[in-house]
Amino acid sequence: METAGDSDLTGEKQNEGRSSVQDRSSAENSPSASPNKPEQKPEQKKTIFSKGKKRKKTDKDLNAPKAPLTGYVRFLNEHREKVRAENQNLPFHEVTKILGNMWSQLPSQQKQAYLEEAEKDKERYMKELEVYQQTDAYKNFVARQKAMKKGEGDVNGAEGNDDLFCSACNLYFNSPHNKREHMSGKKHFAVVSSQMDKSEKHVEKANGRDSSDAKKVEENSDSQPLQIPLDGDIPIFTEEFLNFNKARENELRKLRKVNTEFEEQNAILSKHIENMKKGIDKLEGERKEQQNEISALQRHLAKLRQIISRSFVDIQIPGVTDPLTSETVDSFVAKLQQYIQENSKENLELTSRIKDIIASLDYPNCLKEVNS
Repeated sequence: METAGDSDLTGEKQNEGRSSVQDRSSAENSPSASPNKPEQKPEQKKTIFSKGKKRKKTDKDLNAPKAPLTGYVRFLNEHREKVRAENQNLPFHEVTKILGNMWSQLPSQQKQAYLEEAEKDKERYMKELEVYQQTDAYKNFVARQKAMKKGEGDVNGAEGNDDLFCSACNLYFNSPHNKREHMSGKKHFAVVSSQMDKSEKHVEKANGRDSSDAKKVEENSDSQPLQIPLDGDIPIFTEEFLNFNKARENELRKLRKVNTEFEEQNAILSKHIENMKKGIDKLEGERKEQQNEISALQRHLAKLRQIISRSFVDIQIPGVTDPLTSETVDSFVAKLQQYIQENSKENLELTSRIKDIIASLDYPNCLKEVNS
């Protein structure tokens, strides 16, 4: 019969045997024990990327007017099929890149045509949207959006990318582009400014009440000793002030967003202005060149009139008594042509005489003689 001590000794021996076997097996598997055996690389763990959140589907207003297209989008729609047919092997993003390069290299005059069409479409959309916002269908859609937003429990009051509702103006838009256009307009800024003025007046009234209360406290402090709560629970901010502060933070966030959009628009407009200046300089250079050509042609024409008036001084036309000068040579030549056409057979000698005079002119060396 084995005792407890014997069983402990037996267990220790078994553990020592197992550890020695493990040491031998590890020594055999080590690189120094088997140099000819290739070293096994540790298995690489596969990296699993978490899927992003699916974008929440927004309830689109099917009755809203069709959103306007920008000049760039109009250019893409007009040339996409042609470019895709010419480059059938290229993927979609490469085709779009080619179209973008075509748009950037497009002359200013052709690009302006697309921009003017986009501006007309935008004016059309704003008029239709203003009319649509007065209908019952729009009011029902806004009420449905408010109910959905309230059901989702927007605690922080922050607007997401799919939030198309303008709380300041109480308007809902069918796309982020339309909301950005509205928030960059004068109407939205007027509403926000009026709300901020009301808030400032409200703060001034609250400050006036606080100052009057402070005066009362100072008057009472002279007669009564100062009592400070020991627990430190001093009511510094009221609920009304906290709500006002939260509303101001929301407005500031919206204004920062609008400011960022305006900075982007200013950058685009600055680039357009630079391109327009280059175009104006180019047109000014062409105008000067054409003006110089016109001046040269006018001088050339004046010299020709002098030469013709000298050469045709001996030719007489019945009924014409005015002397032939550089000022009257145009009317003289017109009357001479009419006279010859009316009596072409009888004026063959006059016609041959005129041909001889013209042939005797050493053109264009005769112009140099006029200069001298």
